[in-house]
Amino acid sequence: MPFVPQDANWYWAEIVLEITVEGLPGNTIEINLTLIRATSPEQAYFHAIALGQQSEVRDSNIEGKQIVTRFLGLRNLDVIHDALEHGCELLYEEKYNLSPAELDALIRQKDDLNLFRL
Repeated sequence: MPFVPQDANWYWAEIVLEITVEGLPGNTIEINLTLIRATSPEQAYFHAIALGQQSEVRDSNIEGKQIVTRFLGLRNLDVIHDALEHGCELLYEEKYNLSPAELDALIRQKDDLNLFRL
C-alpha cells in the first residue's frame, strides 16, 4: 500500500460516469476529478463511491427524451499528501524515457488549456 500520512484528511477520486440520451447512438463518458475529505483510505473509498452513486440521474431533456447518467466506478483514488493551500501538490504522474516529440506533446499553450478553451 502506498504511503498515507497519518494526518491525511484529503483524497482525490476520478469518478467515471456514462451519459446516454434516448434515441441517440453512443454515449458520453465523464471522468470527474473530485476532492474527498476522509480520515482513512477506506473512508475515502466509501465517500468516493457514495458521490458517484449520488451522480446517477434519470431526467428528460427539453425534447422529452430520457437522459440517463450512470455511475460506472472509480478510475483512481489517492491521498493528497500536502495541506490544502496555494502551491500544494494535488497529484503527480510519472513518465519514463520520453522522446523530444513526446515531451513537446505534454506541454500546451495557454489557449489549449481546458480553462481557456472556447
